[in-house]
Amino acid sequence: MEEVILQIWRAASGQWAGRILRGDVEEGRVAGCTSKDDVEHQALEAGIEFDRIEMLGSMPPVQG
Repeated sequence: MEEVILQIWRAASGQWAGRILRGDVEEGRVAGCTSKDDVEHQALEAGIEFDRIEMLGSMPPVQG
């Protein structure tokens, strides 16, 4: 089973955002959050379970 990672970063707007990766595949994003904890909470509320969290310095490119 592939590891699920929640990557979190602070957007240029000052809000927080994140994306869910399963292996090398992006499965979704969370945006417009007030804190890094809010990103984690929103992901969990959406039913997403992740193995670990990575903090990023900036927004990663959109995959697809």
